[in-house]
Amino acid sequence: MFHPSVKRLIWKEFRSQWRIWLSLMVGTFLLQVLFLVKSAPFTTIRAFPFYVATVLTYCFAATCGALLFAEERESSTDRFLQTLPASTSHLALGKLLFAFLSVVSFGAVAFAFGQLVWSLDSTPQTIRGFMKWEDHLVNYIPGVLGCLLWSLLLSLLLSHVMVVIVCGVLCEFLVTGIIMNPLAEYTGTVIVVRYCFYLILAAIDLWLIGRWLQNEPLRLPWQTRISKSSTQTGKSIGLSLAVVRWASSRRTLGMRTFAVLLWRELKSAVPFLLWWGLLGVLMVDLAPRFGLFPGQFVYLLATPVVCGLMTCLGDQQQQTHRFLGERGLNRTAVWSSKHVIWLPMTVALILVFGLYDAALGTRLVERGIRDETLSVAQSLNASFSSMNLLRFPNDLSGWGLQGAFVVWATLLLYAVGHLCALWFRRSVVAITIAGLMSVLFISWLYAKIYYDVPLLVACGPLLLAMMAGTWTTVSAWLVDDRSWRRLSQKVAWVILPVITCVLGSAVYRAEQVPDVGPGFDWHALLKSTTTNPEKIRLLDQQELEVSEKIANFWSLKRALDAEQYAKESAGAGKERGAGEPIPVPVNPDPVTDEQRDVAIDKLVTAADNFAENIEETRRPNQKVAPWDLSDRSIRLLGNSLRMAANFASEASRLSASWQLLRDGLVIESAKARSTTDISVWWEALGIHNLLLIEVTRWATADRQSSDQLQQAIDWFREHPHNPPRLVDLIKNQYVEQRQLLEGTLPDWDSEIQKRPFGPELYTSPLYATERRRTLKLLGALTQAHLAELDTSSQPPPPTISQQNLTRWVHTTPTTAGGNYVAQVELGINRDKTAQKLSQTIWNGTQVVLRLQQYQIEEGQFPERLDQLPGDLTSDLIRDPLSVGNFGYAPEGLPQAVRTSYNEIFPAGQPLLWSTCLQEGSVVKKSYLDSYAGSISSDLMSQIPTDALNVRPIEPNQIRFIILGGESTE
Repeated sequence: MFHPSVKRLIWKEFRSQWRIWLSLMVGTFLLQVLFLVKSAPFTTIRAFPFYVATVLTYCFAATCGALLFAEERESSTDRFLQTLPASTSHLALGKLLFAFLSVVSFGAVAFAFGQLVWSLDSTPQTIRGFMKWEDHLVNYIPGVLGCLLWSLLLSLLLSHVMVVIVCGVLCEFLVTGIIMNPLAEYTGTVIVVRYCFYLILAAIDLWLIGRWLQNEPLRLPWQTRISKSSTQTGKSIGLSLAVVRWASSRRTLGMRTFAVLLWRELKSAVPFLLWWGLLGVLMVDLAPRFGLFPGQFVYLLATPVVCGLMTCLGDQQQQTHRFLGERGLNRTAVWSSKHVIWLPMTVALILVFGLYDAALGTRLVERGIRDETLSVAQSLNASFSSMNLLRFPNDLSGWGLQGAFVVWATLLLYAVGHLCALWFRRSVVAITIAGLMSVLFISWLYAKIYYDVPLLVACGPLLLAMMAGTWTTVSAWLVDDRSWRRLSQKVAWVILPVITCVLGSAVYRAEQVPDVGPGFDWHALLKSTTTNPEKIRLLDQQELEVSEKIANFWSLKRALDAEQYAKESAGAGKERGAGEPIPVPVNPDPVTDEQRDVAIDKLVTAADNFAENIEETRRPNQKVAPWDLSDRSIRLLGNSLRMAANFASEASRLSASWQLLRDGLVIESAKARSTTDISVWWEALGIHNLLLIEVTRWATADRQSSDQLQQAIDWFREHPHNPPRLVDLIKNQYVEQRQLLEGTLPDWDSEIQKRPFGPELYTSPLYATERRRTLKLLGALTQAHLAELDTSSQPPPPTISQQNLTRWVHTTPTTAGGNYVAQVELGINRDKTAQKLSQTIWNGTQVVLRLQQYQIEEGQFPERLDQLPGDLTSDLIRDPLSVGNFGYAPEGLPQAVRTSYNEIFPAGQPLLWSTCLQEGSVVKKSYLDSYAGSISSDLMSQIPTDALNVRPIEPNQIRFIILGGESTE
């Protein structure tokens, strides 16, 4: 298809550039894989893998164009190509065809890897984002073409490959920015203008290629031949001779050799220090001052890499390492001389410009030049603060997080630069790989800090391995040994330390949290859940039956309410003297008392059967246990029974009313003991408290009997732990999370899809150590929370402090973003008062039952609460919300007590109240008959007096209220 000379030239360029192509492609894939790292900052960038593919393709296009001609001039092979017996068109076609094929293949493979990584992410597609074809047409393809054409142009004019690459990329961005900004709203015009400009640029490139191949290159005005010897002054020669004389006066041959090597490195380091320091002033001072670009970040990150590259890059270009090897110099002396000069220089540059950057950032803000601090130190502080890690210093590293990050980043990037300069002959390959490795190492540092792995463990082996690897391969470098044995040695020095650091980090994270267990027998709790399908089917059937009976009951009650409303409307019409009574619709089938009683009895029977079974049965993995969240009427089953009990009391069916209240208490308590959802638990607790309040009203109903009250008292005595406790929720959540991590949870496949970090954390073997760490953390958290809520629980060991727990939670993504930790911490913060409040209502309800029974039997209330009969009286009369007993006034208080916005108990009404923590006897605020929340005294004082509902005095009925003071717990 093509002339043999074209094919051979393509093969020649392939041999010259395939390492660069492969290195950049590996770096592209590794950077794209960072998108899959959970909690990494890259996951917040939409379409991050495609952005990586785009940027690296730009870089390869610029590199490929620079190597086509500038590399030929650097390696002195341009004269050879010009003397080949091949036509100019064939030579130009071979180079341009290779450039086109290599850039297209790189872009295609890079975007294929991006598509692969993008498809592996578990984030919903609508959130991840995707680069549209319009973006490719407008930005991607023209950008790649521009980088290639600019690098070709500069490669034909300049001699240094790295200068061509940098200038080519900058020219593309500057020129396209000038073209596109004024025409940003005209997409079609931008495309036409850009491609016309590139067409002109391509014509210029072809003309320059023809001149170059004909040995008539275009010479720039400043390109003149200057003899190096003419630039050497007598002063510099005299200084060199003085140093050589001083070195020759050393005692041993090794010391004399080392002194000469130091002087040799120092001669290269001093000019570098001058121009790199000047560049630092421009990038650290002027760029941030005028808001051009974050130059201080680029400079401080590039300094150690560049210093590491300078150790051997000059020797590689000038082939002076062969001269040293031919003289038989010791590898240790050569290796040490480089680090003695360049490593302190790296530290000095980082220290000086880092401190200057910190001072400049503060000064710019103080003087109002910039609105925000742009220093690297402030940026690191903000970054680590967003991780909530600044309060958790990295213990084993010996420094704070910011200092440790800077020190380890400096050492690692310097070692990376030195390693690449020593192992890769071509400057462009060394610089490219060093840049990619630097990005990966910075990401590694951030990841290890985020996951709370000491940097000494995460980075120490890498640093030692890279320095040891360069020291062991200096001998091969001096003699230019490129055998496969040396290559395999280099690969081993990289792969083995990386594996060691990864495994070491995983082992450290798995063993960081002590394995203390949850503090209870979770196996017994798991065995208590029934998996008998017949039993579960029976519960489902009884649950449905109760729901149907409640629906029938409410239909009956609505019919009765309609009849009552019709009668009241007719009476109201007669009172107004409307001439004729208002016509009232007559129900052909009026609800009789017998139908009402039958409906109540059926509901009582169904509720009794269901409550009897649900009280002794736990169902496996029931988030609502056993109610469906989608059905609100079933979820609020206890509240429905409460309202039905109130209706039965109004119908003088006190026995049936008690049975419904009792069944509701059993059902809500069973719900709270079985659920793993904190919202359901709080709902059960609220309904349970409302049921208790209804029991106090039931106890004070008319025609109440001592026998019925005794029946209720006996039931409460048999259920001493009936109030919902948060410890049950914590235990259930632990069992569920453990089953989820171990893969034994029922409906496991569907459950893991609901987790915030996706199913890969629960299925992939790569996260085995994270799952082990999470199991340990769940145990430590559960034991600490149980000990905090229940004094009878086993206390955690001293190593499990609250600070350590918080630190472990923030550095464990599988739990920090999951439901377990958030729900448990929320529950504990709220439960400190809610648990006491629930117990107060529980105790107060039993005291009301005993007081009403005493009044029925004795004809009056006792003078003191301790006069009540019963073996539990002394415990029940204690108020969990206060420091003493319940407040009690059998003949009422001398002043009225407001209990809600518009309701007030008059003086003389018998009261039982929870005192909380009051200041003296002044009631500052109150709770609405239960636990609904505090009422501001300022707001209550604004209610008009005539709007208050003053209850009548009922001397034979005790009223239970919960009052609040200035301070409540």
